[in-house]
Amino acid sequence: MNTVAPHLRQIVESISPITDEAWLAMRDLFSPITLAPEQYFVTTGEQATSVGLILSGVMREYFITQEGKEFNKAFVLDGDITGSLFDLLTQEPSIASIQALTQTELLVADYQAFSALYDRFPCCQRLGRLHAERLFMLKARREHEFMTLDAYARYQMLLSRVPLIEEQVAQYHIASYLGITPVALSRVKKQHQSK
Repeated sequence: MNTVAPHLRQIVESISPITDEAWLAMRDLFSPITLAPEQYFVTTGEQATSVGLILSGVMREYFITQEGKEFNKAFVLDGDITGSLFDLLTQEPSIASIQALTQTELLVADYQAFSALYDRFPCCQRLGRLHAERLFMLKARREHEFMTLDAYARYQMLLSRVPLIEEQVAQYHIASYLGITPVALSRVKKQHQSK
């Protein structure tokens, strides 16, 4: 843990500062893991129990319909926090899957142990609130984009937020995230290249 502790603190404090006492309690909760491409952090129907801080790599969070069709809801990258918060809060079987798209290095903690820090340290409660607010804003932005922007504009927004997405993620995953087919994504990319 000693080699990754500075990265953990940097990620945490990019959200909200924490006291040294809270840091010592938090640091001991996390363990490093490596996920190979296509390996899962959590799968649909499984009980979600962990939260992860991504040190390097790219993951996707997605839903599966009853017909087996996948819809990517988010890409999570270096410095992001992953874990199906809805499922962690409800303690019901997961409605989402989280999968590594590249080799991914994470620091993982049991969510119940992590959330117990909220009661012990006000700075941890603030950290949790700010992270929840960030998730809400990301969700609201994504809903707004789907309701008001065409596929080309959604693609532009994705590229502005994640400039290297084309190099890191398969086209069919990008198409799924944008809510279009891979063929439609090819047209959108041609339109983008012509401008």
